[in-house]
Amino acid sequence: MYVMAMEILIQKRNFIVENIYDIASILDYLLSADVISFDQRDEIMTKETRSKRTDELVNVLITCHPAALEEFCKALALTGYEFVADELKTALHDLDMKTPVSEQGVVKFCTMSVLAASLL
Repeated sequence: MYVMAMEILIQKRNFIVENIYDIASILDYLLSADVISFDQRDEIMTKETRSKRTDELVNVLITCHPAALEEFCKALALTGYEFVADELKTALHDLDMKTPVSEQGVVKFCTMSVLAASLL
């Protein structure tokens, strides 16, 4: 699941950067949820432009723990960017539906992972 979350963040990077205009509240939520550190928040906020700050946030999230995408989606929904969260959830669900899972030597397709289910 961690690889899928990373892949979604990479795949949707431009969408995220183009659609998020104020990341301060998002960063505060992620900080309170222990997804990012104070140092990471400060590093993100030192970037000169809105798009560079948002891009740096995506870079940080890619290196975070597996629950980072779920917490990011919660932060987006709470800060007025529910449509961005919905786009990420849909992309994760679509990717999950295509990912084969091997069970006892037989390849089956996922119906939905635990993370995708919790995001929907």
